[in-house]
Amino acid sequence: MRQLIGALQDTSLAAPGPARVPGPRPSAPRLLLVCGGPALASGGEWTRWNQSRSVWLAEGAGRGTAGRAAPPWLLGLSLPSPAGAMKALILVGGYGTRLRPLTLSTPKPLVDFCNKPILLHQVEALAAVRSGDRVGPGGTKDGWRRDRRRGWWEPVPPLLSPPACPLCCPTGRCGPRDPSCELHVAGVGEGNEGAGAEGEALTLALFFSAWPASHLEGEVDQVISPFQLGIRISMSHEEEPLGTAGPLALARDLLSETADPFFVLNSDVICDFPFQAMAQFHRHHGQEGSILVTKVEEPSKYGVVVCEAETGRIHRFVEKPQVFVSNKINAGMYVLSPAVLQRIQLQPTSIEKEVFPVMAKEGQLYAMELQGFWMDIGQPKDFLTGMCLFLQSLRQKQPERLCSGPGIVGNVLVDPSARIGQNCSIGPNVSLGPGVVVEDGVCIRRCTVLRDAHIRSHSWLESCIVGWRCRVGQWVRMENVTVLGEDVIVNDELYLNGASVLPHKSIGESVPEPRIIM
Repeated sequence: MRQLIGALQDTSLAAPGPARVPGPRPSAPRLLLVCGGPALASGGEWTRWNQSRSVWLAEGAGRGTAGRAAPPWLLGLSLPSPAGAMKALILVGGYGTRLRPLTLSTPKPLVDFCNKPILLHQVEALAAVRSGDRVGPGGTKDGWRRDRRRGWWEPVPPLLSPPACPLCCPTGRCGPRDPSCELHVAGVGEGNEGAGAEGEALTLALFFSAWPASHLEGEVDQVISPFQLGIRISMSHEEEPLGTAGPLALARDLLSETADPFFVLNSDVICDFPFQAMAQFHRHHGQEGSILVTKVEEPSKYGVVVCEAETGRIHRFVEKPQVFVSNKINAGMYVLSPAVLQRIQLQPTSIEKEVFPVMAKEGQLYAMELQGFWMDIGQPKDFLTGMCLFLQSLRQKQPERLCSGPGIVGNVLVDPSARIGQNCSIGPNVSLGPGVVVEDGVCIRRCTVLRDAHIRSHSWLESCIVGWRCRVGQWVRMENVTVLGEDVIVNDELYLNGASVLPHKSIGESVPEPRIIM
């Protein structure tokens, strides 16, 4: 949780300090969290509003008397939500056992993927969505929007901002009034009613469901402060796991506040996140649900979606077909209308196996094909494959984010705070996180090296994940999807082949065959 909030404050969702903002302090974005698992509170339900921290905190959902579990419910329902606000429900349930040993230290959604928490990739993509005709650049200026009624400036996602105003503010941060500015004369810098309610920036309501409370207990109060957060949080906890559909029933009141559709996402999927196209596709066919699908080479390993090629209307789902019927599978991202909530009871329910097949029979479910890469990164080998696909996507769309220079081969992502020594060979397909140190003569290929890890001189790493604050000695060779948990020490001159090392271990001998080091 602390890592997610810290990462969020570095994105467009968090407001910069007041020194950068003309006028009063900007308002905080809204982030609504719904977490699952055992209740944090020992009993009863309670909420509180912390005015000094500008945070709405709702916790509890404790157990009832006489051994009965109090029904799970959503706290903080009175938190206002503007009409037309975009909402998303991200499913982050479970303990992330497939991605161990990394998830023994950090919840899976917060594991760094290409130098950002997995969840943050989705949050940033959602924040950049324009909600159809309701969203436009009116009343914005280089990441800021002037609210005339409230008298302050507030941040908006960068993709929603118009070009900087060169006439009155070369930096793009215009003051409240400048009659010489053509953009201000047109009303853009004044939050003009020409855009009206249809020009409001997006408000992101984000729900987390089925997150084990053991990862959160004792963390919430430590991370909520005006310097770290600046957003509103609502938390809810399930008394029992509710599957992939139950969380929608848990959040029914919030998701159905308006007639606007909402997104539902699996947290361990990485792709280009075509949320804008999904929203447009959903509005075009006008039915209850839209599923993002992607093509695979071996459909017999998956449940496939059978749909019309022209319209995308889904006819049925076939689980692991032995003969070819389709090569399209569920990509784990949906757009749903509030009417779908009437189909879901507050009980453990699978949206894929119990809800979607009924919707397909009634002609209420459509499939949109994903153009571009896709990967479920829930286990180490797929995590590395997803990293390669993501870096290739960066090469095509944002090549300036990739590193270049002596010793850099192919697609390499390096945090600015990382240090690389002399005579190294880094790449292809490498991600080096913040604070990473790579000494002289090191070769790294197809690897992720997480925050504050240290690779000593003349070591050779291929197809590895090096966890946070690990220390890899001199002349070490690691390969074959070796995964080091947090704070692992590998002594000099060792060979690790497919080792999975639990956190805080010290490795003093070679591991010639794949195995778990406990």
